[in-house]
Amino acid sequence: MNKAYVKGRQREYQLKNFLEDNGYLVIRSAGSKKIDLIAFRKDKWGILLINIGAKDKKRIEYYGIHKVWQITYNSNNLKELKEELKKASLI
Repeated sequence: MNKAYVKGRQREYQLKNFLEDNGYLVIRSAGSKKIDLIAFRKDKWGILLINIGAKDKKRIEYYGIHKVWQITYNSNNLKELKEELKKASLI
């Protein structure tokens, strides 16, 4: 199996588990899609669209009733990504 695929899948599952531990319902979109994870949380009234992809394709978008929020990040470090979610009050 392709090492890059295995590594990306592992990051997806780590973030999926983190979001689920913080009250989100998370759907993983397997395969090479523009969106890797879709997350919902009833008290946030919105949707998180997450791309964990390679290089410049990493981004998180939040579409809510009162705001639209997007972040592009450069690190493969999930700790940094989790901190960005906390800063945006999405966790």
